[in-house]
Amino acid sequence: MTKESITGIIFNTDRTKVLLIKRRDVPVWVLPGGGLEANETPQQGEIRELEEETGYKVKVKKKIAEYSPLCSLAKFTHYFECAILSGSPILGDETKEIAFFPFDQLPYRIPPPY
Repeated sequence: MTKESITGIIFNTDRTKVLLIKRRDVPVWVLPGGGLEANETPQQGEIRELEEETGYKVKVKKKIAEYSPLCSLAKFTHYFECAILSGSPILGDETKEIAFFPFDQLPYRIPPPY
């Protein structure tokens, strides 16, 4: 079975900001997401990962992209636009900070793929 991952994109209400998390293991800002578990659909994985990393319960609105890696260091990734249904930001084992950023003021420490 091919290892796959998911990434969630959450906009604020007027779609002027995007939600990012700052990782604990590597101090960079990224879109929330992670790896799929056994027998999990990409949509199920997205809902689980976003709640684990942000504290928000979300719904998947639509799939917006797929990333096919050019080398073995990355995984095939599903990108979904999601909407917050409930919850509040909760920091956890993987997440050091959670914030919405305007598109023209994204943090300096953000990896190139994002």
